[in-house]
Order: sequence, then C-alpha cells, then structure tokens
Amino acid sequence: MHTPGLPTHTLRRYLGPMLAGIAVLLVLVLLAWSLGRSPHTGDPASAEAAASASPPWRYGRIDARFTLIEYADLECPYCQAYFPVLKRWIDANPDVNWQWHHLPLPMHEPAATQSARLAECAGETGGREAFWNTVAWIY
Repeated sequence: MHTPGLPTHTLRRYLGPMLAGIAVLLVLVLLAWSLGRSPHTGDPASAEAAASASPPWRYGRIDARFTLIEYADLECPYCQAYFPVLKRWIDANPDVNWQWHHLPLPMHEPAATQSARLAECAGETGGREAFWNTVAWIY
C-alpha cells in the first residue's frame, strides 16, 4: 500500500542531511550558550573572592604554594578524628591550603549526603568561613 506524499526514496535521501544539519545547529547553540555563561577572568581580587565563596572549599591561604586535597564523609568517625589534627597542621603551615570534596559513603547514607548539603548551603550563603565552621560543627 502506498501513502500519498513524498516518495520513500526522496524522503530517505533528505532525512540524513536534515538530521545532520539539526545536530550541527544544536551543537552550535549549546556551544554559544556555554561560552556566554563562562565567567570572565578579571582582576585577581575578584578571582580570590570568587574562589573563597564557592566550591571547592579551601581552608588556609588561597595563594598557598601547595594544596592538600581531601575527600571526606561528614559521618565518618575517622574523618572526624582527623579533622582537628589536619586543621591545626594547615594553620601551622601557611604555604599549604586544604581543599575539601564531599565523598558520602554508602554505609553512612542518607545522613552523609544530608550533612554535605548542610555544609554546602552554609558555604553558599555565608562563604568560606561559614562552610568550615559548619564542617567543624557537624564533626
């Protein structure tokens, strides 16, 4: 049975290029959108302020020579025991800062994710100091 309209071979001939054109157009639109959203690199003072008010959270001097990266679970008893020791060490070594990343462990769920969200919300509203005070309070 034949349906009225374009012949099947004509439809097949134009379908591939049409889909490719739509895909290219979509990629260009997404690329333009992402470039429009990227932050500009301004003066160092504004860059430091932005770095201190958003993740990844850093403790210590922002311009420190070395960065210690920690992945921690806010419900982990070992992370809790290590937190004050590491904080004192960072305070004693100004050429090192501490970068925090949440790593909620499955065995501590859902409390681990809820604690991480609490710390993130505190940091987003109050900045770097609020984030670290909240982490200390949770521990």
